[in-house]
Amino acid sequence: MKPRCWMMALALVGLWACAVHAQTTLKWNFKDNPKFYLETVSTSTQSMKTVGRELKQQMEQTAAWEITVVKDDTANGGPVVLTQKLLWMIVKNWPTAPPDDRYDKQLAGDKGVTFTVTLDKGKVTAFEGYKDLIDRLAPATDEAAQKLIKAILPEDSLKEAAVEAFSYLPDKPVKPNVDTWTLPAVEKSLGPLGSVMLSRKYSYDSQATVDGKNVARLSFTGTGEYKPPKPEMAALFDFKVIKERANIRVEELKGSTSFEINDQGSGRLSKSEWSLRLKGQVTITVGGSPLETEATQDLTVKTTLREQKPDKPMTGAPGGPMER
Repeated sequence: MKPRCWMMALALVGLWACAVHAQTTLKWNFKDNPKFYLETVSTSTQSMKTVGRELKQQMEQTAAWEITVVKDDTANGGPVVLTQKLLWMIVKNWPTAPPDDRYDKQLAGDKGVTFTVTLDKGKVTAFEGYKDLIDRLAPATDEAAQKLIKAILPEDSLKEAAVEAFSYLPDKPVKPNVDTWTLPAVEKSLGPLGSVMLSRKYSYDSQATVDGKNVARLSFTGTGEYKPPKPEMAALFDFKVIKERANIRVEELKGSTSFEINDQGSGRLSKSEWSLRLKGQVTITVGGSPLETEATQDLTVKTTLREQKPDKPMTGAPGGPMER
């Protein structure tokens, strides 16, 4: 081979090596993070317009979860088992209702509801603890109440939250500002109105140094498909959605994540935020009479990882502001 060819070959090898180095395998490092806390703030604004009237409601839910690694067999290609314990939960409804801590007293604290999540190769493969949650919200002897709660808060919606917290990273090396990946669609419950199937497409936007730490910046956009409620769902409520006259659209689904990484790409969540906007028309029947309804919902969820146990917000005086 002529010298020029050798030089060209070496140059190509050098370019290939640079390309490989630029790729990062993003993954959770549970070995160095055996216990941490996730604080979430969910804000929802709903509007329902019908027969010339508009009903608006705004709700904020703040919660803290203690995450403990029970088993980490990733070194041998095995799964990770985590427990997710609810420490506290405060709900605020606007415009006049004071902060509500009834769920906090019922579900949180030293004996708070605990879910067990199994992750295998970054995917949620098992989710346990749902029955305990339902039994706390309604006695096992009240079958009707339990059916209603399961309809409003299905198990898949809680599993979806675990997916959003731990199972969004790619299963292959990625380059900043180049690679994208798509997550399997997940179903989000809309209670008596049905559900939407949400699909997300992620991108690795950039890598930066924040407070002396390397941070991978990710973002996603998504789409959704509406699914009317199942017949067994309709039987639980005083009204029925007319399937042929229900059209709820996902107008916007987007989010961003900051993920702290080491030189090998493993690390942990720093913070994330995502938002969803739904809008559409639904015809329901009440007492056999059809009722045209225009619905809009905006949802924003912010999650922050804490090394120390987050302080519980003060509920304040009735009607007063929620303080920290």
